[in-house]
Amino acid sequence: VYKRQVERGMPVGLINVADPDAIVSWMADNVLNDPTKPDGVLIDEFSGGNAPAFAGYAEAARRIANDRRFDGVALYPYFGGHYPLTDDWRVGAPEASDNSGHFIRETFDAATADGERGSANWWVSWERYLREFRHVDDAVGAMDDRFLDSIREWRTFYPEAQRRMMIALGYLTITESINLHPSVDFKVFMDMQLQYLATHEEFDGLAGVYEYLSSYADEESARFAPRLYRHYCIEGNTNLYTERFGWRYNPDIIRNADFEDWWDTWRFPIVEQERSMRAVSIPGYSHLQGRWPRTTIGDTALVMKRRANSANTLSQPLRNIVPGRYYSAKLITGDYRAFVEGRSENSRHGVRILLRGDAEILPDRSFTAVVPNNYAHTLEPFVGDTHYYFNWHLVVFKATGPNITLTISDWLTDAAPQAPVGQEVLYNFVEVQPFWIGDES
Repeated sequence: VYKRQVERGMPVGLINVADPDAIVSWMADNVLNDPTKPDGVLIDEFSGGNAPAFAGYAEAARRIANDRRFDGVALYPYFGGHYPLTDDWRVGAPEASDNSGHFIRETFDAATADGERGSANWWVSWERYLREFRHVDDAVGAMDDRFLDSIREWRTFYPEAQRRMMIALGYLTITESINLHPSVDFKVFMDMQLQYLATHEEFDGLAGVYEYLSSYADEESARFAPRLYRHYCIEGNTNLYTERFGWRYNPDIIRNADFEDWWDTWRFPIVEQERSMRAVSIPGYSHLQGRWPRTTIGDTALVMKRRANSANTLSQPLRNIVPGRYYSAKLITGDYRAFVEGRSENSRHGVRILLRGDAEILPDRSFTAVVPNNYAHTLEPFVGDTHYYFNWHLVVFKATGPNITLTISDWLTDAAPQAPVGQEVLYNFVEVQPFWIGDES
């Protein structure tokens, strides 16, 4: 049974309000009087520590929980990824009236009231965005730290905290992306995180889980997340969903995807082309591209200058291809001269991805999109309304056999460039990995 839910978010300015009257008044005006009858309000976002707003929200939560007008209306305070801070419950002064713990307790207590203080399920929403790691052992270590050790902190403070908590995972893959490593299959990492929560007793009875944020997610990840919810949260499975396809954390299909080793493993056909290409390192480029948290991974790229007489091409045979399976090839490009000169245009870069050999292209799933840098991912002078425009290229294909070569070309056709001669294009994040069509993938 599915229920249509309408929820509201509080304006940012109200997060720092310490007056409980103002908070309750906003709830009444924007929830009780809303004809859509929202089911709840997500308050985004709080950090930890002591702050006057926590005392105000703790008192407001008490009033709302005991006000029958708000029956059926849930309150979801959202706490950022840096929470709990070490001084919240261990070193700080949790008995102080302005400590975050009081607000959290009021939320948790309302969730356990069973109608005595209203009929809503009030849950804390806890941010846990985990970035990719190059090696799977490091990914597991990050889950041990960010999931297991942290929930133990919560449960020391409130023994059954997990039963009153929604965990916000991250499937950020565009403009702000925790998909840092092209050598890693991000979907497998998504799967590992859900399995971790499903198989550690410290999370037994977890109230909920969801992925943030659909507008920062690629289409495949946005479809894939609900399948994981069904696998673990509805069907009750504990095995990795991706095992059925034989997918691996490191699929090892393509190498040197960010050109950190210049053009090692890549092939180009003629000596003259070498004069038109060079590897560069640009501090902050990966951050501008959206990789988060800030990292040097992706600060390297290849620059190719388009020639008039023939196309520049780079090729690499794909490894570990399984006939009958679906795959995607991704690439991010930028205009190098525009970057150097501090200008950028909302335009395409005249680049295409070719799959030669045993590949059947799925044109309805393949595209090139122009994507501006995220407002939070800046590099002077690309700040505010001055955007840098990347091209995000995706080709989806089915392997009809094991032998496929990926080729990147700076001509749009074999006969003519159909793009400015002399344009210098930046290439990196060449990612080839299994593509999720559905359970038949």
